[in-house]
Amino acid sequence: MEVYQAKRSLGCFAPSETIASIIRERENLQVEVLRTPIENISSTVVDQSWWEKQNLQKLQYFLYVGRFNSLKGIDILVKAFLNVLESYPKIHLVCAGPSDLMTDDLSGEVYIRDAFAGLSNLHLYSPLPRTKLYSLYRDCLAVLMPSRIDNFPNVCLEAQSFKKPVIALQNSGLEEMVDHGINGLLASSKSPESYVDVILKYLNMSAKQRKDMGEEAYNSFKVAVDEDRIDVLIEYYNKLLDGCRLVQNKFLKC
Repeated sequence: MEVYQAKRSLGCFAPSETIASIIRERENLQVEVLRTPIENISSTVVDQSWWEKQNLQKLQYFLYVGRFNSLKGIDILVKAFLNVLESYPKIHLVCAGPSDLMTDDLSGEVYIRDAFAGLSNLHLYSPLPRTKLYSLYRDCLAVLMPSRIDNFPNVCLEAQSFKKPVIALQNSGLEEMVDHGINGLLASSKSPESYVDVILKYLNMSAKQRKDMGEEAYNSFKVAVDEDRIDVLIEYYNKLLDGCRLVQNKFLKC
């Protein structure tokens, strides 16, 4: 349905070069890259009272925010984290989001719970309002995003707004937002097992190195916020409308 609509549309755009390239190659369509306008996330109030009831204050944890499914790399995340626990048994994983099907009869939530059976290192939440979700961002070590493909996601921007590096996969679209070794880390998409290595690399960094990486993540967020994306989008729509008017006037003269 989406491809059909794109082919019949006046124009087609995507928020990331990765998605735009896929559509150009597969459907032979002209696709422009227009970044999604974003708000200054850091101004949102955090629900401190809710946070204090979660018993996470004294824990070191990584955060995953998103749908629980294969496209988002939940299987990569679970397998990698269980390996990380062998070296860092006191590290925790917090996941927040809706559960999709991993297979015809297995939900993402059940998949995660089964994998962590007998362990106390997992904390699962259904989708949360921003004030609660942002309290999880604020105190996590970093945000894990092992998506196989993604489309300039808000989760990455949210993480960066709280000075949290994102650990993702190369060739997933997130390399457009994550500069390896600067504002986050990237594992090889050809070897999902390497996701373990980059998580361990982050854990083995000094406190200063992590802080510096978080500052660079925030700088990336500020650059995105300061871009004049709304005017660019309006200009694009006006260009399409002008083209439509030309066609309409030409038709009326016939």
